[in-house]
Order: sequence, then structure tokens, then C-alpha cells
Amino acid sequence: QGNVSKALEYYHRSLKIQEEINFLNGAATSLNNIGFINYNQGEFTKALEYYNKSLNICKKINYKVGISRALNNIGLVYNKQGKIDIALEYYRESLKIEEEIMNKSGIAVCISNLAYAYGMQGDKSRSLEMYREALKIFEEINDKEGIAESLNNNASIMIIMGQFDEALPYAERGLLLSKELGFPENIRNASEALKKIYKKQGKNKKAYEMYELFIQMRDSINSVATRKSTFKKQFQIEYEREAIK
Repeated sequence: QGNVSKALEYYHRSLKIQEEINFLNGAATSLNNIGFINYNQGEFTKALEYYNKSLNICKKINYKVGISRALNNIGLVYNKQGKIDIALEYYRESLKIEEEIMNKSGIAVCISNLAYAYGMQGDKSRSLEMYREALKIFEEINDKEGIAESLNNNASIMIIMGQFDEALPYAERGLLLSKELGFPENIRNASEALKKIYKKQGKNKKAYEMYELFIQMRDSINSVATRKSTFKKQFQIEYEREAIK
């Protein structure tokens, strides 16, 4: 819903309780979620700190789903930092675990992330092939969030490849489903893709509408006020946790 500071507060409250009752599985999940918020806010060093804490706990209790999730998310951070080869190592390790436990959703997520990395390396054809593979899996298991993200990913890589007309139905369906789910990040990505497509097609009015929607969603997620509020809250929580040790 875009209320990042409030989400962070609840994740930390959850983590505190899980640590008190020594529920390591839950603590690892909360650490991962806190890492995810930091990642989305561009705080990559902080995100890595939480992801690695989560990974260490998951390895300690042999929680394979958690291990895979943490590996995948660490890969995303390295991807954002331009360390593609390192990211690919983490994605492949994560995918291996997901295939071992036959978790289709996790497999699709790993394939999507591999596609993203290959796209960053310039292998667009391979990237598109893998995005389509991920979409097929998400549709098989009716994972609506996964479908929405995959539609947006497929549209984005096709735009990069200059396939604007082919990208249009993916982007339009992606926006429709993203609005249905109400996730600002997905709506932002879909509207950005549609802005580019409509502009290329000379549909300037529609392009402008999508640009406005993109700005609205982007600002709700990444505004300076949101970032300040979020990390003021995080600093306060972390300080309090250290003070009572």
C-alpha cells in the first residue's frame, strides 16, 4: 500500500517477539522482510546485512525455503550494484534448492531474476525466453502477483528490443492486474512500460496519462518524506534494541 514506515514497524515488532520465544524460522522471515524494505528504498548495504542475518539463521536450522529466499534476495542486491556475475551465482544456488524442494513459485522467481541478470549483461533474447518461462509457471499456479510482475518484465525487455507493438498486450494486462492487486510498485512498472509504448505509437495523450500515473506511484514509494520517515523509524527501533541488551 506504500506505507513503508508502518510496514517496517510491524516487521520489527514481529522480529522482537520471535526472538523472545526463540522462533528462529519466524525471525529469519522477519529479517528477510526488513531487508526487502531496505532494498526497495535503495539502502543496499543495510539490505545485505539483514539478508545475511536471515541466511545464517536459515542455514543453522536447515530451513531450505528461507535459505533459497535469502540467496535470491542477496543476488538482487548484487544485481543492483552491477555485480552481475556474483548475482548469477546466488540465483543459480537458489534455483537449485527450489528445484530440489519442487517449489514452483520459487522456481519462477529464480528464473525471473536470472532473466533480469542476463538482460543486464545484454543477452536480451535469453532474458525474454526466461521471462516467458517464468510467466508460464506463474500462470500454471495462478500466482497473480507473479503474473503481474512477469507481464511487466516481458513488456520491459520487449521494449528494449524495440518490439513495442508486441509488448503492448503484456503491459496493458500487467497494469490491469497490478491495479486489481493494488501494489504501487507493479503499477509504477506497468505504467512506465505503457508510457514508452504509447509514445512510440504516437498516442501522446495516453502516454501522458501513463506518465502521470508513473510519477504518482514512484513518488508514493520513494519520496524523500517516506525515506526519512522509514529510516528514522528503523534507527529508533535498532537503537532501542541495542539499549535493552
